[in-house]
Amino acid sequence: MVRLVLPLFVLALFGCGKSIQYAAGKEDEVFVVTDPSTWRDVEEPLRMALERKVPIVHPEQIFSLVRTDPDEFARFRARKNLLIVSRIRGQRSSALIQELLPPSSLESAEEGSRIFFLENPYREGQLAIVIVAATNESLRETVQMSSDALFQTLWDGAKKRIKERTLLNLNSSLTNRFVKEYGWLLRVPLQYKLTRKEEHMVRLTRHYPDRLISVHWKDGEDLRQEQCLERREWFGRVFLDGDTILTDMTKVTDVEVNGIRATRIDGVWQNKEHVMGGAFITLCIYDQNRKRDYLIDGLVFAPGRKKWIYLAELEGIVESFKFE
Repeated sequence: MVRLVLPLFVLALFGCGKSIQYAAGKEDEVFVVTDPSTWRDVEEPLRMALERKVPIVHPEQIFSLVRTDPDEFARFRARKNLLIVSRIRGQRSSALIQELLPPSSLESAEEGSRIFFLENPYREGQLAIVIVAATNESLRETVQMSSDALFQTLWDGAKKRIKERTLLNLNSSLTNRFVKEYGWLLRVPLQYKLTRKEEHMVRLTRHYPDRLISVHWKDGEDLRQEQCLERREWFGRVFLDGDTILTDMTKVTDVEVNGIRATRIDGVWQNKEHVMGGAFITLCIYDQNRKRDYLIDGLVFAPGRKKWIYLAELEGIVESFKFE
């Protein structure tokens, strides 16, 4: 019987002020390091687990797998997403596992298959997953049993990197201006420009592809889920040139942002007149002190491109909103 545990090892790369390079490559590629004989047994369940499609506007394949031989690993060890699948002994990849994992972890894998998640094993901003077992059959079974965890861990890691990279270089003058004039903070990346300013609304824009961040506020009450959805529909009609949202492709949840309760909307917008559409994320947040409700909205128009990567960027900005 296969026993599965999911420990997390954070491997320290930083010593004595030494600068470590950031991981390279695309966010949506996963490099699978495994011997050919093992690949034949695990390829199908791995592709089913990691090359799944998620509905954004249309179903999007989040990751693509790139298989590499253990002998060629040195060429790919700097990539963002690494997946090493190997038997404990008898394979060329076995030596790589022994390099990455402490002896105690290898001993525990003798009793059954194990999955290890490692942050920054070779580069900063890197996530490596090691799947180890005594036989190919156990490896295949482990992949099948843990497919959701494997996928979600990689996807969460990719989105985290995108958010961190988005907020790395900020337009401090614009961020400080919002604090001074309005009493709220939004971390604005340098690539975003202030393109619209009204009494109770500001708009930030980035092109190629088009991304909009809007903040709208008015005196009122704490908006619950249905009210927040109605507010977003109204905002699209009035401030987004008649946009509507597809309610059957919209999800509304209660979340916490910077310690404050908020309502979050993830969905799809469209504009029939301009024959446009895309994905959006909205937060409704209430300021108890000012008795004012806020709508913070991010949308993307990126025809022919993967939307999830741009949504992660927008999410990072929208979630940075807080009161000062």
